[in-house]
Amino acid sequence: MRTQQEIAKQNAAAMAAERAQREGYGPDGWPLRGEELLAFARERFPEPWLISFSCGKDSLAAWLWLRERGIQLVPYYLYWVPGLSFVEEALAYYEEFFGTHIIRLPHPYFYRTPSASGARYRSLSSTAPTSGSGAPPTPPTPPSSMAVRSTSPSGM
Repeated sequence: MRTQQEIAKQNAAAMAAERAQREGYGPDGWPLRGEELLAFARERFPEPWLISFSCGKDSLAAWLWLRERGIQLVPYYLYWVPGLSFVEEALAYYEEFFGTHIIRLPHPYFYRTPSASGARYRSLSSTAPTSGSGAPPTPPTPPSSMAVRSTSPSGM
Protein backbone atom coordinates (compact mmCIF):
# COMPACT_ATOMS: atom_id res chain seq x y z
CA MET A 1 0.00 0.00 0.00
CA ARG A 2 1.29 3.47 -0.94
CA THR A 3 1.76 6.18 1.64
CA GLN A 4 0.02 9.54 1.49
CA GLN A 5 3.35 11.17 0.70
CA GLU A 6 3.88 8.90 -2.32
CA ILE A 7 0.36 9.61 -3.58
CA ALA A 8 0.88 13.36 -3.14
CA LYS A 9 4.16 13.22 -5.11
CA GLN A 10 2.51 11.26 -7.91
CA ASN A 11 -0.43 13.70 -8.07
CA ALA A 12 1.92 16.70 -8.11
CA ALA A 13 3.94 15.18 -10.95
CA ALA A 14 0.77 14.48 -12.95
CA MET A 15 -0.49 18.04 -12.45
CA ALA A 16 2.90 19.49 -13.46
CA ALA A 17 2.91 17.37 -16.64
CA GLU A 18 -0.61 18.56 -17.47
CA ARG A 19 0.30 22.23 -16.90
CA ALA A 20 3.48 21.88 -18.98
CA GLN A 21 1.33 21.19 -22.03
CA ARG A 22 -0.71 24.40 -21.61
CA GLU A 23 0.27 27.80 -22.95
CA GLY A 24 2.08 30.03 -20.50
CA TYR A 25 3.69 27.18 -18.59
CA GLY A 26 7.23 25.89 -18.81
CA PRO A 27 8.29 22.25 -19.23
CA ASP A 28 8.58 21.99 -15.44
CA GLY A 29 4.86 22.79 -15.08
CA TRP A 30 5.45 26.16 -13.44
CA PRO A 31 4.10 29.41 -14.95
CA LEU A 32 6.54 31.26 -17.19
CA ARG A 33 8.54 33.98 -15.45
CA GLY A 34 10.63 36.98 -16.38
CA GLU A 35 12.03 37.09 -19.90
CA GLU A 36 10.25 33.86 -20.93
CA LEU A 37 6.88 35.32 -19.93
CA LEU A 38 7.68 38.58 -21.73
CA ALA A 39 8.56 36.72 -24.96
CA PHE A 40 5.34 34.69 -24.66
CA ALA A 41 3.24 37.85 -24.20
CA ARG A 42 5.00 39.76 -27.01
CA GLU A 43 4.15 36.96 -29.47
CA ARG A 44 0.46 37.06 -28.59
CA PHE A 45 -0.47 40.62 -27.63
CA PRO A 46 0.17 43.76 -29.68
CA GLU A 47 1.45 46.89 -27.98
CA PRO A 48 0.61 49.17 -26.27
CA TRP A 49 -0.19 47.24 -23.12
CA LEU A 50 -2.32 48.48 -20.25
CA ILE A 51 -0.62 48.49 -16.87
CA SER A 52 -2.51 48.96 -13.63
CA PHE A 53 -0.53 51.44 -11.56
CA SER A 54 -1.25 51.74 -7.83
CA CYS A 55 1.78 53.92 -6.93
CA GLY A 56 3.03 50.93 -4.91
CA LYS A 57 6.44 49.32 -5.14
CA ASP A 58 5.25 46.29 -7.13
CA SER A 59 3.48 48.22 -9.89
CA LEU A 60 6.37 50.70 -10.02
CA ALA A 61 8.89 47.85 -10.37
CA ALA A 62 6.80 46.22 -13.12
CA TRP A 63 6.55 49.52 -15.01
CA LEU A 64 10.30 50.14 -14.77
CA TRP A 65 11.13 46.56 -15.80
CA LEU A 66 8.83 46.69 -18.84
CA ARG A 67 10.07 50.17 -19.80
CA GLU A 68 13.69 48.92 -19.77
CA ARG A 69 12.65 46.29 -22.30
CA GLY A 70 11.03 48.81 -24.64
CA ILE A 71 7.40 47.89 -24.01
CA GLN A 72 4.96 50.70 -24.83
CA LEU A 73 2.60 51.04 -21.84
CA VAL A 74 -0.63 52.87 -21.06
CA PRO A 75 -0.84 53.24 -17.26
CA TYR A 76 -4.10 53.60 -15.38
CA TYR A 77 -4.90 54.24 -11.72
CA LEU A 78 -8.08 53.02 -9.98
CA TYR A 79 -9.18 55.49 -7.32
CA TRP A 80 -11.42 54.81 -4.33
CA VAL A 81 -11.92 58.49 -3.53
CA PRO A 82 -11.56 60.93 -6.42
CA GLY A 83 -9.26 63.93 -6.19
CA LEU A 84 -7.33 63.20 -2.98
CA SER A 85 -4.49 65.71 -2.99
CA PHE A 86 -1.75 63.31 -1.85
CA VAL A 87 -2.77 60.79 -4.53
CA GLU A 88 -2.87 63.47 -7.23
CA GLU A 89 0.58 64.71 -6.13
CA ALA A 90 2.01 61.19 -6.38
CA LEU A 91 0.41 60.60 -9.79
CA ALA A 92 1.70 63.97 -11.05
CA TYR A 93 5.20 63.01 -9.89
CA TYR A 94 5.10 59.70 -11.76
CA GLU A 95 3.58 61.34 -14.86
CA GLU A 96 6.52 63.74 -14.94
CA PHE A 97 9.05 60.98 -14.21
CA PHE A 98 7.76 58.63 -16.92
CA GLY A 99 6.72 61.38 -19.34
CA THR A 100 3.22 60.01 -19.87
CA HIS A 101 -0.32 60.62 -18.65
CA ILE A 102 -1.76 58.18 -16.10
CA ILE A 103 -5.44 57.53 -16.75
CA ARG A 104 -7.60 57.87 -13.63
CA LEU A 105 -10.59 55.56 -13.38
CA PRO A 106 -12.97 54.77 -10.52
CA HIS A 107 -12.33 51.45 -8.84
CA PRO A 108 -15.22 49.00 -9.46
CA TYR A 109 -16.06 49.17 -5.73
CA PHE A 110 -16.51 52.94 -6.08
CA TYR A 111 -20.02 52.29 -7.39
CA ARG A 112 -21.13 50.13 -4.49
CA THR A 113 -23.52 51.98 -2.27
CA PRO A 114 -23.44 51.74 1.53
CA SER A 115 -26.90 50.16 1.50
CA ALA A 116 -25.64 47.38 -0.78
CA SER A 117 -23.17 46.32 1.90
CA GLY A 118 -25.79 46.39 4.65
CA ALA A 119 -24.49 49.59 6.25
CA ARG A 120 -27.03 52.10 7.51
CA TYR A 121 -26.26 55.78 7.75
CA ARG A 122 -28.24 58.51 9.47
CA SER A 123 -29.03 61.51 7.30
CA LEU A 124 -26.59 64.34 7.89
CA SER A 125 -29.31 66.91 7.19
CA SER A 126 -30.82 66.33 10.64
CA THR A 127 -27.66 67.68 12.30
CA ALA A 128 -26.78 70.47 9.86
CA PRO A 129 -26.85 74.03 11.23
CA THR A 130 -29.94 75.94 10.13
CA SER A 131 -28.65 79.45 10.82
CA GLY A 132 -25.60 81.27 9.56
CA SER A 133 -24.15 81.60 13.06
CA GLY A 134 -21.38 79.13 12.32
CA ALA A 135 -22.06 77.37 15.61
CA PRO A 136 -21.59 73.62 15.53
CA PRO A 137 -24.82 71.65 15.35
CA THR A 138 -26.36 70.27 18.50
CA PRO A 139 -25.85 66.53 18.60
CA PRO A 140 -29.04 64.50 18.40
CA THR A 141 -30.45 63.06 21.60
CA PRO A 142 -29.72 59.34 21.85
CA PRO A 143 -32.69 56.99 22.05
CA SER A 144 -33.81 56.11 25.57
CA SER A 145 -32.45 52.60 25.11
CA MET A 146 -28.97 54.15 24.87
CA ALA A 147 -29.34 56.52 27.83
CA VAL A 148 -26.53 56.36 30.37
CA ARG A 149 -27.70 54.84 33.60
CA SER A 150 -25.86 54.98 36.86
CA THR A 151 -24.40 51.74 38.13
CA SER A 152 -23.62 53.00 41.63
CA PRO A 153 -25.60 51.55 44.55
CA SER A 154 -26.94 54.99 45.53
CA GLY A 155 -28.30 55.58 42.02
CA MET A 156 -26.15 58.68 41.48
